[in-house]
Amino acid sequence: MKESIFMIEPMNFADFRSGSGSIAVAESFIRNIDNLILVGVSSVNEKWGNLKLININNKEIPFIPILKQNILDRVPTKNFIFSLFLKKYISDIVEKYGMKYIFTQCYSVLWLLANSKYNFKICYYYPGMEPPFLAGRYKNLGRILLPFYYYMQSMSINKAQIVLSAASDKFIEYHRNILLKYGLKKNIEFYKFPPPVNQYIFKIKDKKEARIKLNLNQSDIIFIFVGRIERVKGLDLIMNSFKLYINKYDDKAKLLIIGDGSLRNKLESVVNNEKINDKILFLGRKDPADVSEYISASDVCLFASYAEGFSVSMIECVLSGRPCVTTYVSGVDDLIEVGKNGFIVNTRNIEEYAKYMYLASNLKEEDILEISKKKCILFDEKVLWKNVIRGFR
Repeated sequence: MKESIFMIEPMNFADFRSGSGSIAVAESFIRNIDNLILVGVSSVNEKWGNLKLININNKEIPFIPILKQNILDRVPTKNFIFSLFLKKYISDIVEKYGMKYIFTQCYSVLWLLANSKYNFKICYYYPGMEPPFLAGRYKNLGRILLPFYYYMQSMSINKAQIVLSAASDKFIEYHRNILLKYGLKKNIEFYKFPPPVNQYIFKIKDKKEARIKLNLNQSDIIFIFVGRIERVKGLDLIMNSFKLYINKYDDKAKLLIIGDGSLRNKLESVVNNEKINDKILFLGRKDPADVSEYISASDVCLFASYAEGFSVSMIECVLSGRPCVTTYVSGVDDLIEVGKNGFIVNTRNIEEYAKYMYLASNLKEEDILEISKKKCILFDEKVLWKNVIRGFR
């Protein structure tokens, strides 16, 4: 009998909702891995540190809750608080449930387990490879802590069994060279591993039918953004470029924003004050099936992140046969063939971004669909995870 793999994440598995890229990776792992035990967060009071069964997407999975969600909601350092609670329960989980094989995307969980007294076998999924705190509200503090982060990351990765990197070759090499300066062993390999996407949901569909389902006008040019409404996603560039677009190219165009986040209320107020809430529509968080319909109904998908690993949303859009306009972040070289299924904007200039929005809306449909079919093979989640687990065990 195969030993269980423990997925340990600061996620609320008791109320599991699609949303961020890290959740998308977790969902894919759950779909494709057997003998899985989850360790994470719950929204209700539990017998902390004890195993129970929960249902995620019609699959019963053993789950060990270690703290309540409202504790994480009150603190900015969610990863570290989660890891402190994990430390409290490690010994019990090892003794009761034989924890040995571990999968995590959380750097503080990696640091804790790689440097514990137990000889854990760790598969670390390194999302994007950018230090996670440099693009947030505490980026000045993050710069001060950067040497400590790189040192701990290097020392901990040295003890991992497998390191998967959600980044392009160029970004992997760049960050690997930084980590080498902080003690990363030269023989450590980073395996490029784009976020897996559920191709039963995100696939090429008929745009006209999708618009009928969603009651969207067939003649409108529709742009879409899917993601967290946070500063790092660069929605200011998208919204300002869209405003220029409707003034310069097409005043009947629409921008649909799917997702939620701390900036949503502020940005909605801006749209309402400027009386363009009939042009820029905030639709909130949607489940994956609905997201897929909105992507299929769109003409162009927009991305403007300051930093990113492989964007899950961008992969979903490409596999759905939609062109993209994006700033240059990790992963775009593997997804976008410039002038065929989208454009990469190397500045944050709204005139240039708006120009590429217009050009993307006029790309040849046959080129876009041909590239989409090619990418489907590269991003087959079953094959990706099968190869990882074979090497892990």
